[in-house]
Amino acid sequence: MQATGKISRRAADAASLKPEKNGGAILAETLVAYARLLFTLGRYGESEALIDRALAAAPDSRDAQYEKGRLLFERRAYAEAITHGKKALELPGAGTTERQIHFLLARAYAKSGQKELAEIHLAKFRAAPPTLRR
Repeated sequence: MQATGKISRRAADAASLKPEKNGGAILAETLVAYARLLFTLGRYGESEALIDRALAAAPDSRDAQYEKGRLLFERRAYAEAITHGKKALELPGAGTTERQIHFLLARAYAKSGQKELAEIHLAKFRAAPPTLRR
């Protein structure tokens, strides 16, 4: 239980950061990092609040767009997940890979009944080499 309390305090610390003091990109990276942790813990509402702040600070953050898409997919808002996934795919970035984005898009298109587009993105997912991340 103590570890969960520390996570909550750190997430609250991240949520209290001010963009004007930290710079949009740095703030977005910090918020996305904590949001990913909260997502992993199943705390989607808290995660989404941080992702929304990250997008407000840096709307062209590939990572934030992707994470927003993942959150929307979890809420079964497949059309919105597709919108954010497509936006993430258009943006440069080293964190979230094209392979991850294609997988999200394949699942979202499949759930929304767009099987042809799902197959296209699934093929791109399969064609992209997995990357080793440390």
